[in-house]
Amino acid sequence: MLLTLGSRKLKYKKTGHGSIPIILLHGGLGLTCESLSIIHDLLPPEQFTVYSYYQSGCANNENAPFYKSVKAYADELNEIIKQLKILRPFVLGHSWGGIILQEFLVHYPDALRGAILSNTFSSGYLLRSFLQNRAEELPEAFHQKRKAAIALGDGDALDAALGEYWFPKFICRVNPLPQEILLDLGPMRNSAISYYFVGADLLDLNGALLNWDRTAALKKIAVPVLVMSGEFDYGSRKDFDSMLKAIPNAKGWYEAGVSHFSMYDNPETYKKGILDFLCEF
Repeated sequence: MLLTLGSRKLKYKKTGHGSIPIILLHGGLGLTCESLSIIHDLLPPEQFTVYSYYQSGCANNENAPFYKSVKAYADELNEIIKQLKILRPFVLGHSWGGIILQEFLVHYPDALRGAILSNTFSSGYLLRSFLQNRAEELPEAFHQKRKAAIALGDGDALDAALGEYWFPKFICRVNPLPQEILLDLGPMRNSAISYYFVGADLLDLNGALLNWDRTAALKKIAVPVLVMSGEFDYGSRKDFDSMLKAIPNAKGWYEAGVSHFSMYDNPETYKKGILDFLCEF
């Protein structure tokens, strides 16, 4: 299915027929909503109507080039909510999607019924710090391969090093990687949006996202929030607790043994965390 926003055309997905609407914002940068297909499957269709969409710039969509500000992505979400005629939905933002969601809550504070910040961060500098701290946990062989790849400007070798060491520990601990994630990684590697916001090397974030910061705005979030993370996510337990404490009406879900794609590592506990939060309303 397609959404038309002016000259832009975005693919979107809708499942379920329940009375509770929830929109999923995929991560990236450059991934698509296919990476969150599992959440469509986890939420009971008789209770929920679940939407997700390909954000502008993902999958190198020529019909919707990427925006150069997080605010523009928040505005895009607002337009989609209006076009789909959804009244005060819940929104789950995963990783980069959580960044968009935080920005949305700043500019549209009363538009949602509740928010789920899954495996995300409140500033670019924090994210870079998280990534660098986690990289220190990897063996010397990874660092040697990464440095050699960067010195040669060899993006394929850098991807291979990340795939061998970083992905299985901090991205998703399911072996082999779920097909939904694998299919998205190809377009992401050559994604203009990823290069613009992140830079050439994920672990040395130096793109436009570095200067984005909504940490001070967390205390102003007015809607109920569920913050989700886990033992092998980018941030530590201390980082998770800091975000949870900063948001006035927040609950937390923190799980041992799960990484950045927690919904694949332990789908049943992830599902329970979401349902326990959503069914309070």
